[in-house]
Amino acid sequence: MIRVPVGALTPEDAAPLLTERERAVLAAFPAEKRRREWLAGTLAAKAAVRERLGPIPWLQMEVLNGPDKDRLVTVPAGLPPVGVTLTHAAGIAVAEAFDPRVERVGIDVDEVAERAPAFLEEAFTAAERAEIGASPARATAAWCLKEAVLKALGVGLSVPLHSVQVSLGPPPQATLSGEAEARRLHIGGTALSVSVQQLPEGILAVARLQMGLP
Repeated sequence: MIRVPVGALTPEDAAPLLTERERAVLAAFPAEKRRREWLAGTLAAKAAVRERLGPIPWLQMEVLNGPDKDRLVTVPAGLPPVGVTLTHAAGIAVAEAFDPRVERVGIDVDEVAERAPAFLEEAFTAAERAEIGASPARATAAWCLKEAVLKALGVGLSVPLHSVQVSLGPPPQATLSGEAEARRLHIGGTALSVSVQQLPEGILAVARLQMGLP
């Protein structure tokens, strides 16, 4: 897993590490903050791919937006397939590369903050809210867990949030139902495991969905 501080490199400094299409995507963002977040996430993703597959030249791999809320990774022919999941918040970008033949991974990071009652009701079931209580840290951890699972499923926020129910444990757990469970079956997922950890910048959650044999 790779962590890159947002703003560690300026777009000008990072230009030699980006392909022409990546530079075009970066230049299209109107807001400087969004450019720096996207840049940190893309650099973290490319570094994560190098960590998994070896020192591929930076310009011989490309990370762009793909289908199913994923980042689409292109690497030189002859290398194993690779997927990447990334997140950015609290001033950092975090990315992990994985073998999509074996698993799908989702990660989410966020800083601890108060959540509005309306958000908690929309995002969490009554049982989840009872476990969270009045703790902003527990609410943040539960939300990160839920987002990580949704990313591992490749659905983002397109399914009902209550179809992924999380528990902080210990150990943390996630249970799927409805559209989330249908998505797991559709993509051939089997066992789902989740974890959560405290970082200096906030809370990081990881979801790993094992993939069945083709």
